[in-house]
Amino acid sequence: MTVYACQQKSYTTYTDKVEEPIIHQMDKYKNSNIDRLPVEFFNTHWVNQYEQNDQDVKPYYPATILEPSFWPYRDQLIFSNDNTCQYLYLAPNDAHHMKEASWAYFHPTLYILQDKVDIIKSFDLLSIKDTLMVVRSHGAPINQVFGKWQLMSYGDEDMSDDNYILNIRGSKFEVIQDGNLIHTAEMSHSKWRLQEPLTMSFDPAIADQYPWLNSSPYGVSNDTLTLEVMDGQYSKFVSPKRM
Repeated sequence: MTVYACQQKSYTTYTDKVEEPIIHQMDKYKNSNIDRLPVEFFNTHWVNQYEQNDQDVKPYYPATILEPSFWPYRDQLIFSNDNTCQYLYLAPNDAHHMKEASWAYFHPTLYILQDKVDIIKSFDLLSIKDTLMVVRSHGAPINQVFGKWQLMSYGDEDMSDDNYILNIRGSKFEVIQDGNLIHTAEMSHSKWRLQEPLTMSFDPAIADQYPWLNSSPYGVSNDTLTLEVMDGQYSKFVSPKRM
C-alpha cells in the first residue's frame, strides 16, 4: 500500500468565518475522482456537520475551525499516514471516546477496520480540501450480520424442511437443527473478514460437515442473507424478522 507523506498544517480559528456548502448544493458531489489521498486528509480531526447532510452525502470540517462545544456526539475521524486512525465510539453508557482502528483505501472507498480486517464503517470519498471533506456513507457493513438465520436453500436444493438455523453472535456462531444445538464454533479471524481484493471470506473450518457454510457473504437484501458457495452456487437464509 502506498505510504503518503504528511506535514503539519495550520488553520484559522473557529471564530473566523468558514465557507460552508449549502445543503442543496451537496448534490454536486456525484462521483469520486480521488485516486490518491491528498496531504489535507491526514492528521486532521474531521467532524461531521450533520445539519448539512444530504441523505448519504456528508460534510466533515476540521475541528480547529469549529467551536469545541459543537463536537460532542458527532461523527469524528482522524487518519494517520501509517494506516492507523481514530473514530468516535458512542458508548452505551454515554462515555463516548475516540477509539483506535486502522484504515484502507481502495478507490473510491475508504474502510475503517478493527484488527485490520473487520469493517467498522465505510464510505466513498467525494472531495477533500483543507477545510472540507465530503463523503458518501455506506450502510451497515456485512460483518455486522448477527442473530438467527434459517437455511432455505443450498444451490438448487430446497433445504427449508431440514430446519437448520445459523445463529451468529459476533465472532462465534452456532448451528442448530430442529431446535437442538449440533455445533458451536468460533471464527478464527473474527466475524466476516475483509481481504484484498475486497472479497469477504468465511472461515471454512467446518465446510466438510456443512458445505453450505463453505462460502463468502454475498449480500443482505429483503431480509435474506445470501452466501456465495465456493463451487459458484449460493446458500440463502431467511432473516430473523421473518421467522
